[in-house]
Formats: sequence, C-alpha cells, structure tokens
Amino acid sequence: MEIEITSLLEMDCFALSHSRAEGGETAGQDTWNASKEQAEETPLLDTPEKLDAMRDFARSSGGWNDEEVAAWNDQEVNALFLQWIAGDVRQLPAKLNVEILERNGEWFRDDEDGEHEYGPYESRSDAYREAHGNRIITADSLEEIDWEEAEVSQQDGNAPSNLSREDDGRVYFYLGF
Repeated sequence: MEIEITSLLEMDCFALSHSRAEGGETAGQDTWNASKEQAEETPLLDTPEKLDAMRDFARSSGGWNDEEVAAWNDQEVNALFLQWIAGDVRQLPAKLNVEILERNGEWFRDDEDGEHEYGPYESRSDAYREAHGNRIITADSLEEIDWEEAEVSQQDGNAPSNLSREDDGRVYFYLGF
C-alpha cells in the first residue's frame, strides 16, 4: 500500500530519527517522543487498512512479534511510521549547490558559484560524489532529497526504496515487503 506523505516535505527528520552518536545517550527516547508528538499533529495512517498495513510492514521487519504489534495504539503505529520515514529520508542523498548535467552521454557538474565546470564523469553519481569529496551528503527532510540521485542509489541497492516522488511532486511511502 502506498501512503502519500507530501504533507511532510518540511518535517525535520533528524528530530524523529538519529543515533546516540548524533544525539547523545537519550537519542532513542528523544526520537520516540518527537515521533509521538508529530503523530498527534499528522496522523497519516487514518484508516484501519492503513494502520494494518503498517503493522504488517513492521511485523515483516522482524523487529517485533505479533503480541507487541497488536498492543500498539493508533498513535504509536503512526509514530513508528513517521520514524521509519525519517530514517529512510536520512539515508537518501541531499540536493547539492551544484548543477549536474548530461551532454552527449557524459556528465558534468559546475561549482557552487557556477563559474567552473568539471567533468566529464562516467555517471551522474560520479559527478555527485566528486562534488563533496567522494561522499554522499544525506537529506534531513523530504524537501532536501536529490530525487534523481536517490533513484540511482535505490536501483543500485544502496538506499531504502520505500520512498518515491511522482512527476507532479507528490511523495509516497510504500508499505510493502
């Protein structure tokens, strides 16, 4: 089942999903509390079918058994959904302040001020990585995702593939396994 999550474009995903290394000893409790608060404001799973789809999705991950999943109330299911979205967003590449273009089968990028061009590169991903010292900069919100690069990363199996964006800008999370 696909759930539209476009309303979350500006949501700060760090607040809902980060590690102890990033947020200190209370990171787990802090992110869970933030996810529950966000779930009160934004209950995206608003039908029994959507709630059941998330319960099935969570159960299929192997992290919870049937009894644990059955004990969750609607707010907790929505909070886990938001936390899952945030975790996936934070693994996807962020937009860079450079332009990456394809010409005649080769890829080029400009620098941040647009005055110098670099390339050619064999792929868009090579140009993307080179722009930041051969590393991927990850997004902290749906709005920050470089969707072209995300699609490449997802197809290569280097990033979660539950998130997608349509040509009209709507964003979805796929609750499937």
